[in-house]
Amino acid sequence: MKYKLIASDMDETFLNDKSEIPKNNLEIVKLLDEDYGIKFVPASGRGQNSLQNEIKWLGFDKLDDEYIIGLNGAAITKAKDGEILYFKGLDFITAEELFKYGLKKDVGIQVYTNDNLYVYNINEDEARLMKEKGIKWQSIQESIDFLKNQNIAKVIFQNTNMDYLKEIVKDLEGKIRSKAGYTFSSNRYLEFNSPEVNKGEGIRNLCKILGINVEEVIAIGDNHNDLEMLKVAGLSVAVSNAIDEIKNVVDYVADSSNNDGVLEEIYEKFIKAN
Repeated sequence: MKYKLIASDMDETFLNDKSEIPKNNLEIVKLLDEDYGIKFVPASGRGQNSLQNEIKWLGFDKLDDEYIIGLNGAAITKAKDGEILYFKGLDFITAEELFKYGLKKDVGIQVYTNDNLYVYNINEDEARLMKEKGIKWQSIQESIDFLKNQNIAKVIFQNTNMDYLKEIVKDLEGKIRSKAGYTFSSNRYLEFNSPEVNKGEGIRNLCKILGINVEEVIAIGDNHNDLEMLKVAGLSVAVSNAIDEIKNVVDYVADSSNNDGVLEEIYEKFIKAN
């Protein structure tokens, strides 16, 4: 199979534990583009504005035809200028319902629009992690009325106790089943998007834009919110630090972790060798 695109999750997959891109990952991105014509696309739960460091490190801020699958597939944008090619958000009533529910729970709440991130009840550990990743946010009070006329992409509940977040899902599932889909990420987030949104649909939509087949895509991931894109891609790869639920469904589990630069292993095994 001649692959034309590699879509990779960023946090805990393409980025190391310092939230940086390993040097060999950067080198392979350049090699794949120049020698094989294979495009690399970040596929992240974060949005365009929260990936500015990564866009600059990849050099995509200077290139016209590079893309971001952001916000778990809710948005497809051009990396250079943020031009929106596709967007599917949560309706305001559902977002507000989730926000008000979160106010009653022991969670930090994050509300992503296509342009900004708004945060309620952020703790010191979460603030530190976000600063390390270069993520900018605005703190808000107990209302999101000011977002009524904006494009809300997703709502996140943050708590490092995953069992607690799973209990929230059990409580909410019957109430929001037709209004929002949910997934988990980074062992600390419960994320709510439109029911039609996931990274797999993000890949499908980008493939339509670029005129390529999903079978020509390699997808790389580590956590629950990567599952759908791993299912649709022609070749699915999990980093060695991925959760077991992901390792059990992919075509290949890499020996490399997010700290090793997994892209080099994929290149050697599935591209150079063929």
